[in-house]
Amino acid sequence: MDFDQILENLELGLIDTEFEYLEKTIEKLINSYLQNFQEEDDKFKKAIDDLRQSGEYDEPLEPDHSKDITCGQMMEYQLSEPFHDLENFSSIIIESLLIKHLAYIERFLVKLSFLVQKKEKQIIPPNQNISGVFTDMLKAVEYINLVTQGGIKVKETKNWKIIKLLRILRHQLAHGERSFILKEGVVDDINREISLVKKGSQVLNNSSQGLAQAFYEASQQPITSKTEWHCTICDDINILKELNKICIDFIKDVKELFYKQYSS
Repeated sequence: MDFDQILENLELGLIDTEFEYLEKTIEKLINSYLQNFQEEDDKFKKAIDDLRQSGEYDEPLEPDHSKDITCGQMMEYQLSEPFHDLENFSSIIIESLLIKHLAYIERFLVKLSFLVQKKEKQIIPPNQNISGVFTDMLKAVEYINLVTQGGIKVKETKNWKIIKLLRILRHQLAHGERSFILKEGVVDDINREISLVKKGSQVLNNSSQGLAQAFYEASQQPITSKTEWHCTICDDINILKELNKICIDFIKDVKELFYKQYSS
């Protein structure tokens, strides 16, 4: 095995090490999160049980003013606050690791495009000799397909479509946009593969007759693939396992194409 082959194996092996590290990190994060959630849940249940046993649970909070609201209902509302904090924390973790996963994917594809350039003895590199850092995985994939004459078709791998869609989310989140706008069709395409996006309110068209009219007009329109929604990332931390698997499977498929192309 010559030096170039050793270097190539190191380059392609690095991505496996990075994703193994992410996989272990996710496992620890989920275990820690669930432990904290269970602790809060135990506290919540004990406080409610104590209130029930005292006989105060069903008593009106304010007999003269709020007869329909009981002490128990108010306590449940107040004690649920830590759960909202945990859910918000979960969303932030998912957002951060989504960015990290896609950064690794992008770097892998860019490196692969330069390896292909060397294998194919191409004069023009993937970055077209333009100065600055080359990070565009879409251009890298186009280059790989072009110079191998379709020998390495990254676009035909099982998870390429969802990787491209996750890239859209990554760019939104990396710029600090925790809430973003997506079309119905895009949300469906993402959630069909991984239930990652939560839809909020529908994006309203500007109406000269005010907000109420805009809401009314939106309610009268059928939902289509082009309907736009204000969206956020889900708060189910277990979704990270699915995200990690999607990326690992994608890397595996692309590497198999590469080795098949240059196996001789």
